[in-house]
Formats: sequence, structure tokens, C-alpha cells
Amino acid sequence: MPKAILDKLPTFELSLAGEAMLQEALSDVKAGRVKKFDNIKDLISDLHKITDVNWQTRHLGKVSNYF
Repeated sequence: MPKAILDKLPTFELSLAGEAMLQEALSDVKAGRVKKFDNIKDLISDLHKITDVNWQTRHLGKVSNYF
């Protein structure tokens, strides 16, 4: 199991938006809204599927107005 050594990390402060995003992510993990992948290739493939759907939703809807 990988371990993180926190005392060697540089300190930083999050913006209010960054803090909100962090809290949302931690809530998702606590609620079990996570995915597990056997390898990085599967992770990247899943990310591409998500971005393709988001791109199509945002852009193709606008393009279809021209047809």
C-alpha cells in the first residue's frame, strides 16, 4: 500500500473555490462515489469518455442549431 509522507510536502493555501472543490471531492470519496481502475490505460479511457460526452453536450447542441 502506498504511503504519503505529509511532513515533506510544501505548505499551501487554497482559494475559496479550491477549498470548496476539495470538500466536494472528499465528500464524494466518503460517500463511495469513486471508480477503481486496474491500470492507467483504463483510467485515461474513462476520462476520454467523460470529456467526449461533456464536449458533445456543450458544442454539438449549438452546432445542430445551424442545420
